[in-house]
Amino acid sequence: MPEPTDDQWAYALDAVRAFLVTAARTGTTVTYGEVATVPGTDLEPSGPRSLAAILRVISTTEDEAGRGLLTVVVVRRRTGLPGEGFFRLAAERGRDISDPTRLFELERQRVRRAHAPRSPQDQNSSNAG
Repeated sequence: MPEPTDDQWAYALDAVRAFLVTAARTGTTVTYGEVATVPGTDLEPSGPRSLAAILRVISTTEDEAGRGLLTVVVVRRRTGLPGEGFFRLAAERGRDISDPTRLFELERQRVRRAHAPRSPQDQNSSNAG
């Protein structure tokens, strides 16, 4: 499979991020297989523009924006937890990975709060400053 073009990569980033934000808002998880079926994300499992790479870019960007590691909502069907790549990235980003289940729960709470729909009152107060 050829590497995606810049436009295809940008589209896939946006599509996957939107899919993950929906999961975060609703407090649900999605599997890696479900992420791979997001329309417009016909990506290889590994490589510089792969599904793994897209998840890393999304998590890093979201964390740098103060919204946490959004890809915490992507889990393995068998374990119900994110894969090893998530935990490696979490450690790189300064998270304590000594208790993976605890990290999973704390990070899920963080991204859910960060992506919770805002009430009109919240939006007005944030625009007032």
